[in-house]
Amino acid sequence: MESAFGKRAKSICCFISPRHYHHHGDPEGRKTIYDCLGPEVPWVSPVGRLDKDTSGLLLLTNDTDFANHVTDPASGGSQNLSGKKPILWSAMN
Repeated sequence: MESAFGKRAKSICCFISPRHYHHHGDPEGRKTIYDCLGPEVPWVSPVGRLDKDTSGLLLLTNDTDFANHVTDPASGGSQNLSGKKPILWSAMN
């Protein structure tokens, strides 16, 4: 998405990741979330990760400052990567 100034607008979207999909490119050719998104979606990166055997909410963004903030333990956010409880971030002030 282009802004009026010609730079790509920052975007954050929620994605329900299916089970057995990897969240980054896979050299072994296994399915990734990018297979679900399609080629028309501009570059986005997952914020955090889920185990490949887990489905759930995953944030995708092209805003690396946002991604670094919410995944940095120093920002004061809490996160759960076990797949057994919801992921919560309290650092989004």
